[in-house]
Amino acid sequence: MIRVLVIEDHPITRVGIKADLNPLRDDIKVMGEFNNVDDVILNQDSSSVDVIILDLWIPGSKPLENVRTLKRHFPGRPILIYTGEDSREWKSKMIHAGVEGYISKGSTKPELILAIMRIYEHGYYYQTITDSPKPNNFYNYDPKKFKILVLLSNGFLIKEIANVQQCSSSTIEKILKEIRDEYGVANNIQLSKEFILKYFA
Repeated sequence: MIRVLVIEDHPITRVGIKADLNPLRDDIKVMGEFNNVDDVILNQDSSSVDVIILDLWIPGSKPLENVRTLKRHFPGRPILIYTGEDSREWKSKMIHAGVEGYISKGSTKPELILAIMRIYEHGYYYQTITDSPKPNNFYNYDPKKFKILVLLSNGFLIKEIANVQQCSSSTIEKILKEIRDEYGVANNIQLSKEFILKYFA
């Protein structure tokens, strides 16, 4: 069971999130609902939470400070930004701040569930990733490499990427090693973050 904490100042949105997450069907349960981060710190134990869903804009607080506070008091618990804000500037700021997911409040129920599962199981889920890169001269990957990076950055495992690409896991690992060397990073988590920041942030 994935235990979710919701921080959102609009009651209707909180009700909607809770209605979308069915513990019996999705194996996801809302453990608490709060209007602001301060109330969370005072009333919620970090050991009872697996994933935090956080609205970007909460009256009386600043988005970056909210993320820093949650990271400090809930170490190791991934944060999914759930917002109506669709600017590249704020997506970039949140990625730099260390959030593990960023999706729109206009997302479908299946995508919300997928985002929660992805950041819980694999690390990251950014709705902004598509099959077309932001115009950029930093790298010009061939379509296969680009698709592999998209899948990796959306939390797919090596075996899952291999299935999508219809090749062996060892082939995917070899390609990822080549790209890691190009980026100058040590592991796939760092590679995902660098890729997202270079192309989509």
